[in-house]
This record gives sequence, structure tokens and C-alpha cells, in this order.
Amino acid sequence: MKKTTFIYLFFLMNVFLIFINIYQHNLVIKTHYEKQKIVRKKNKLLLKKDLMLMELFKQKQPSVIEKYAQENFKFEKTKHSQLKNLPLSTTNLV
Repeated sequence: MKKTTFIYLFFLMNVFLIFINIYQHNLVIKTHYEKQKIVRKKNKLLLKKDLMLMELFKQKQPSVIEKYAQENFKFEKTKHSQLKNLPLSTTNLV
């Protein structure tokens, strides 16, 4: 009876260890998929960041700012005839 009990317990332990091994392997696969998803999301966000930086630098160009000011605020370039020279007075300095 002891030998059959030992064989029975040995068989059950092996089956149990096989299921534990399969479960562990499934957990590893699941974490790899999650890591891949996070890496893809990170790459997508980095691409979006780069596109936004390019758009920012494009909007910071003086020609774009000048065009925006002329179209939206009706700004005009200052003409030379609109400029006046102011005399410097050194006596009224405070």
C-alpha cells in the first residue's frame, strides 16, 4: 500500500508542478504583451511629441508671426515716414 500511495502522490505532484509551470509561462507571456503595448504607446507619444515640437518651431518663425499679426490683428509694418526723432535732453534726467 505504501508503494502505491507513493506513486499516486508522485504522480499528483508532477501534475501539480506541470500546471504551475504552465501558469508561470502564461504569466510571462502576458507580461511580455503588456510590455509591448506600453512600448508601442511610448513610441506613439514620442512621435506625437516630435510632431508638436516641429509645429511649435514652425509657429515661432518670424514670418509666421508677422503673417498672423497682419491677418488677425490688422497690424502693418511701420513705414519710415511714420518714425520721428526725439531730441535727447540731458538736463531733465532724473
